[in-house]
Amino acid sequence: MHRLEFREVRKRSLKAERSMQRSSCFGASLVTNLHHFIALVCATLVRTMLPMGLGVSFDFGHVYGFASAIYGAPKQFAVQERSGMHETSPLKLSHFDHFPESLLDVPATSLWQYLDSPSLFHISGRREEPIFVSVLLHGNEHSGWRAAQAIIRRHRDIPLPRSLLLFVGNIEAAKMNVRTLAHQQDYNRVWLSASEDRAPEAVLMREVFDIVKRRRPFAAIDVHNNTGNNPHYACVTNLAPRFLHLARLFGRTVVYFTKPEGVQTGALSKISPSVTVECGRSEDIAGDEHVVEFISSALGLSQWPSHPVPETDV
Repeated sequence: MHRLEFREVRKRSLKAERSMQRSSCFGASLVTNLHHFIALVCATLVRTMLPMGLGVSFDFGHVYGFASAIYGAPKQFAVQERSGMHETSPLKLSHFDHFPESLLDVPATSLWQYLDSPSLFHISGRREEPIFVSVLLHGNEHSGWRAAQAIIRRHRDIPLPRSLLLFVGNIEAAKMNVRTLAHQQDYNRVWLSASEDRAPEAVLMREVFDIVKRRRPFAAIDVHNNTGNNPHYACVTNLAPRFLHLARLFGRTVVYFTKPEGVQTGALSKISPSVTVECGRSEDIAGDEHVVEFISSALGLSQWPSHPVPETDV
């Protein structure tokens, strides 16, 4: 464990380092700027078409991928800005034995300035068996991060009713506010992958899973957003009563699924009740509030009910 320190001098140093990198890679930046230009032109065209009622859905990440397919991914995005490691380099998992107060007001898009890598926060509560919560597995889905901040603010002066393991995932994609960067594998498709899968994201998730398994979690929650104005709903990969009780805490709409594979909820279902919650669009504050109340309710449980969930309740 180590404690996170925030110093203004560190920020200035990082800014100077990035400035030097840009100066030494002028040729590469021309390619990157062209790449961005094409993506933005496509985005402008789509946004122009939307008022015409053509029913076009827009995602900058998809447009960016289209530009990548034509011109190749810019070299700048195959490098981690902070460390200079190539895309095939291992992803380091950072550990924290508390949640630094300085992170309480940091938006997801700015986390890269404070966290070097995907991070696991170990936050003690009155009951030892933790609830594992993953947020930002997709970089443009921010409700989980904001909900975690809100819950920790509530408990600044009082302990959590139960310990919390908070995993903050794709910080690099969050910086760009996109689901996944071009050189990355989807952070929610590589859980419990085969040991021979040496992709950095797969190795990282195996490490996270092993740590969580050793802590014997009470439950596991994965927080996501939708791109459309969908109703909020929970997803489970197991129909056992404890899974349904957990999902029912979020709402009555519950989806059972077995595909896609490699998702957090499916992996964690091997060791505890687990659920994915989809809480509407990322910018919808109502989704944040719903997740706050859901996680707070789960943290407050002392044990699982012994009776099954009535069929009329889901």
